[in-house]
Amino acid sequence: MNVIEIPEQEWIISCIEFGLSHRGWLATLAVIATTQAGFAPTELQQRWHIIADQVRLENIAIGTMPASFIITAQSPEDYQFVQHPLDNVMRVFDLTVGEAHQGLRLDNVEAGKDVSTFIWFQIPAIPEALNGLAEFER
Repeated sequence: MNVIEIPEQEWIISCIEFGLSHRGWLATLAVIATTQAGFAPTELQQRWHIIADQVRLENIAIGTMPASFIITAQSPEDYQFVQHPLDNVMRVFDLTVGEAHQGLRLDNVEAGKDVSTFIWFQIPAIPEALNGLAEFER
């Protein structure tokens, strides 16, 4: 897996593009201590704490405070929205497998601890290779 840091001055445009390109993709929202964020994907998934699983990504937005983000997703079963706010974001990473998008990682400080939040897609894919609207968007 490739982990590419996004420069801070590109966070806003990257989040807009990410949200538009990946809206409706099935994802897991999960957190782990940043010291463990570099593990191989299989081990990473065994160690992280799941916030929401099998949800459709709605948006990732810049919050009202500096270095704050709000991740929004929706459950495909009961259509309930999940929001995960992040403050004190220090770094943002694009996650890819070859050219396919695996997700996004946001590192922040929460209660004095370094935490990594993952938006992890169920299946890595190249957005341009997927044509048309998802069935739920029709």
